Amino acid sequence: MSTKFASIIVTILLVGVLLVAFTRYYSLASDLASTESARGGKGYVSDEVWYVSSARNILRKVFKVNVSPPDRAGASVIFSDPIGVSKLEAFIEEHGFEVKIVDTGYSEINAVYFEAEDSHSLKVFVEALTRRYRVEDVVWGWRIPDAEGINNYMNLEHPPLGKYVIGVSMLLYGDHPLAWRYPSIVAGVLIVLFTYLVMLKLTSDKWLSLVVSLLVSMDPIMRALSSTALLDIYVALFTTLSLYFLVARKLYIALVVSIAGSTFKFNTLFTLIPIWLIALRKELKAEPTLEKLMETVVKLFLVTLALFMLFQVIVSIPLIAHIGFNAWVQQSIIGAFKWHASIKCTGSSCPISSTPWEWFLGVNGFPLYYFSQERALVAMGFWPIWTIALSYATLLLPAYRVNRKLAPLLVFFLGTLLGYVFLWLIGGKTQYSFYSVQFAPLVYMLVVLGFVEVILKRDKLGSILYSWILVLRLMWRALLKLLVIE
Repeated sequence: MSTKFASIIVTILLVGVLLVAFTRYYSLASDLASTESARGGKGYVSDEVWYVSSARNILRKVFKVNVSPPDRAGASVIFSDPIGVSKLEAFIEEHGFEVKIVDTGYSEINAVYFEAEDSHSLKVFVEALTRRYRVEDVVWGWRIPDAEGINNYMNLEHPPLGKYVIGVSMLLYGDHPLAWRYPSIVAGVLIVLFTYLVMLKLTSDKWLSLVVSLLVSMDPIMRALSSTALLDIYVALFTTLSLYFLVARKLYIALVVSIAGSTFKFNTLFTLIPIWLIALRKELKAEPTLEKLMETVVKLFLVTLALFMLFQVIVSIPLIAHIGFNAWVQQSIIGAFKWHASIKCTGSSCPISSTPWEWFLGVNGFPLYYFSQERALVAMGFWPIWTIALSYATLLLPAYRVNRKLAPLLVFFLGTLLGYVFLWLIGGKTQYSFYSVQFAPLVYMLVVLGFVEVILKRDKLGSILYSWILVLRLMWRALLKLLVIE
């Protein structure tokens, strides 16, 4: 097979993998929407309650833009006091409004959701309703979830860019559960594509890269998070992008990409740990002195801090204009870091949390949605492969010195994981398994590349085993000295 023909075949197959990924993610997003509709639910899956609601609130409160479902007009009216359905029905009949009461199932907030065929009819009705009853707020668009104060919530503990993206999708395609999830679907497909490109950079093997991208596209947590409007899929996307530039030896672009990813969610900042380590090694290799170490650490810290604040301020300008700079700093920077480093929920009613290492063992998976009592959508990767990845990352660590292909993956994987472990140690013990989607591309790259580059090559495997023997000998001697035996 000629090289040109093989490239054409691989390209066609890659497009096929991307189409398979898109189809899988879209079909699940659609299934979630149709299931919620069939059971008369409000349409939200898991933390979409917070992210979608805040996206809608940012649109209407900050940008002064209202949205609506794609084929009708909708409005959630929040009353100051509870109001009976019979009164509302009588009011509609009395004035002859062509408006339907669609949802009264609210216990945490005094809300009723109305729909009409067109926005004008609904606006006239809401204006009349406001004159008759004490209306506290009106949220135009899809029905709001049942949560206290949800009409004012803007999710300031997370940066706003993810909510902007969801909001743009609402504006373009309508305020509807499937439309909320379009950006996540696109992000998931892009992760599969960049997984291929990262592997191609590492190995120059198109077929191996294709296999890894296919495996990533089939992972359960990739499908779950690429089909729901949560923020963690964007963390995974920017993690993969950062790794791409890292293996392309564009270290400082990788650093910028990681910081840019933090404008979606701060978890992306954990990828700075491996980037810093590799940058330090590069600088110290040229000049191995204490002065150079201190100089590099200070430089990296200042550059990182400056870029972080610059990016956060730029994307938050609309919010800053709305709530004020001091309030933004207190809530979105200082308050956010305190919130992330705290236990967010206690008691039996709290969702299932997990430790970072449990994500790789299939333990304490977070249930995103229950299709039925027997069938749940759980945010958990295919744990046997994930367990192998964690084992590889630990046992093959000496490969950092003997295999240039595997080295950046090992450092990136373990460095990022170290960030979550550190967060857990300082008090952020309320972590959830859906965070682990950030590792999905890394898991399959590490397992496949570790097997091909080390396990199948006896000389490198022997070198790694010998390295561990030396490490164990040093540890044994240190223990003996500590016990004053030697």
